Amino acid sequence: MRPVVRQDLVLVVNAGSSSLKLALLAARGIGQGWRAQVERIGGPAFAEIRDGEGVLHLSRAPGTNEGRDHVSALAFLLGELGSRIDLSRIVATGHRIVHGGTRFTGPVRVDAGVDAGIAALEPFAPLHQPHNLSGLRAAMTLLPQAPHVACFDTAFHRTIPESRYSLPLPLSFRENGLRRFGFHGLSYTWIASELPKQLSARRRRNVVVAHLG
Repeated sequence: MRPVVRQDLVLVVNAGSSSLKLALLAARGIGQGWRAQVERIGGPAFAEIRDGEGVLHLSRAPGTNEGRDHVSALAFLLGELGSRIDLSRIVATGHRIVHGGTRFTGPVRVDAGVDAGIAALEPFAPLHQPHNLSGLRAAMTLLPQAPHVACFDTAFHRTIPESRYSLPLPLSFRENGLRRFGFHGLSYTWIASELPKQLSARRRRNVVVAHLG
């Protein structure tokens, strides 16, 4: 009999303003993995869990307490996933963070200083950043054994020239940090890595990518 190989997993966390989405992927080679989500957090919440084949394993409203906030929603989903797979196989956790400002220009392992830096940027994205941070802190509490890495939507746009990120305002405004930032960068990063595989070299020159929410 062929021995069973214990495969390490990476957990991806996307904590939105009213939703929490998780993905469990093989640490070596990204492929289809488990997906779990809670929608309408704080209201009439609803949860789903699907395996790598798309088979639905859970589809129901969490209890009132389980869907009241991002912390309880994460605990609920991890509890449900933990009854189906071994969560001790998680070797790292990645978190989508909307705003990295000028400090965070790439993925970074989270420590107390990074946590504080993310929190300081909440005024730049008040509808998303606090929830991103709430999900991050909850995951660090519930999964302390795995390193946690913050990945920033703004990082993809870090190389845009000064002429593009400067706003038509007095220079003193820009010197105090007021500038244009790009968003949805994690989505664009994936598209930029995958699109060339689908296009011939002749068709790669001028491409417009639209992020439709």
